[in-house]
Amino acid sequence: MGTSNNMLGLKRSRNLPLIDNLRYGAIMVPYENRIGYSMATNITLKKIPSGLHEDIKASAIRHRRSINSEILILLEQGLHPQRRTVDEILASARVVRERMKNIWLDDRRIDQAKREGRH
Repeated sequence: MGTSNNMLGLKRSRNLPLIDNLRYGAIMVPYENRIGYSMATNITLKKIPSGLHEDIKASAIRHRRSINSEILILLEQGLHPQRRTVDEILASARVVRERMKNIWLDDRRIDQAKREGRH
C-alpha cells in the first residue's frame, strides 16, 4: 500500500480517495498511525434541528451515554445494521412466549387496563 508521510510522522494511504474543495466543505482522509491503525476523525455537525437534538439527548440519557457516544452508536446501527438469523429470531420468540405463558389477555382485561390508565 502506498503511503505519504506528513510532518507528524503519520502515514496517509494513497489508496483512499481524497476529495477536496467540495461546495459545502471538505472530506478529511483518515491517517494511519505508526503501527497501522486508522486514527479517529472528528466531524462537526451544524444546523441540527432542535427536535432532533432533544431526541438524541433523551436517547443518550436513557442509555446512560454521552451525546457523542449516542450519535456514534446511532450512526453505526444505521450504517451497519446487525441482521439476525432465522434461528435467532425463533429463539427470541420462544423466550417471549415462555414469559407470556401464564398471562391471559382477553377483551375484558384489556378494557379494564385501559380504564385504569395502563396503556
